[in-house]
Amino acid sequence: MVNNFINLTKVYAAEGVGIGVGIPGSSRTSYTYATYIADMYGFALKLGSALAVLMIIYAGYRYITSAGNQTAIGEAKEIFLGAILGLATLWLVKLILSFLALPDPTKTTSTIIKLFYC
Repeated sequence: MVNNFINLTKVYAAEGVGIGVGIPGSSRTSYTYATYIADMYGFALKLGSALAVLMIIYAGYRYITSAGNQTAIGEAKEIFLGAILGLATLWLVKLILSFLALPDPTKTTSTIIKLFYC
């Protein structure tokens, strides 16, 4: 039973997966599980960064239009801090993953590595 699972894992790690849902910004037409997750993470990173920048702009607008109201200023600062922390978290995860230098499961022959990435 385990050997059948490992053999299936080899096949699905090496061949394209018919997921049927393309990822915006990706030029691939066929995905392995690893490339699909990598492309999804890249898209989420871009989308999250864009949303964080928009929230920073919105916080600046709320701060400028607060007209000295301490409650509105406090809310603007909270929005700004949340956006900065979210943006820092997104990029810190990317930095940590790049330092780990995980092997690409599509380029390795190790069944164990492919098993954990699929």
